[in-house]
Amino acid sequence: MRPLVRGGEKGALHAANTSRRDSPRALLVAAGSRVVNSRGVPGTVGFLAVTRHDQRLVLVTAHHVLFGRGAREGEPVWCSGDSSGTPLGPVGKTLYGRCGSVRGDPRGVHVDCGVASLRCDTESHSASIERVVDAERSLTPGDRVTKFGAATGFTHGVVVSTEYRAAAVRPGRTEAVGQILIRSSASGQPFSAPGDSGAAVVGEQGNIVALLWGEAASGHSIACPIAPVLYVLNVVPLMAA
Repeated sequence: MRPLVRGGEKGALHAANTSRRDSPRALLVAAGSRVVNSRGVPGTVGFLAVTRHDQRLVLVTAHHVLFGRGAREGEPVWCSGDSSGTPLGPVGKTLYGRCGSVRGDPRGVHVDCGVASLRCDTESHSASIERVVDAERSLTPGDRVTKFGAATGFTHGVVVSTEYRAAAVRPGRTEAVGQILIRSSASGQPFSAPGDSGAAVVGEQGNIVALLWGEAASGHSIACPIAPVLYVLNVVPLMAA
């Protein structure tokens, strides 16, 4: 099992620093946008959210995307406005997250999730987003899901298991339990690939059901269920109106 990361994007951070450092234009970030941390680790914006404790607008992605390669709280984050290779621009800073089991959960469900602040104009986002009322529904094997990632775009999949046990991401880590295993619906096309970490997995009713973060030895994708993600991050997800 491995997290869905690839090598640092060559020149991405240099280009962001040199060509867009002083740009006054607010970058509109959306689900599926490409995100890169200060150490060059790339991933995908899962969704936008508002923190419950201080009503801050944030982006949600995988913890290993925001904090990979030793990145710390308060370091800058870059995004493109989409997943098609648009130049990166600075959008905010890493805030907090978790990669490990959820404290207090008797099952020890694993999450890999984090949030970054958005320095974009909040009003420009709030005009086109609304709070998600139904962010989670119970999943069962056989359910059909989709995701939109920065690496592989829009793909369809089928839930194989909702209680998958993934091997430790790094030596010394416990198993990642309570995970959702997803296989691709398309022959010869993966459901996800490196660079898709952090993408939101969406159910048939359009509700967010999981956050993508890894790949099993079988090639199937691994995601953590959304309920513990929202609990750990203390956020309310947003979606396009």
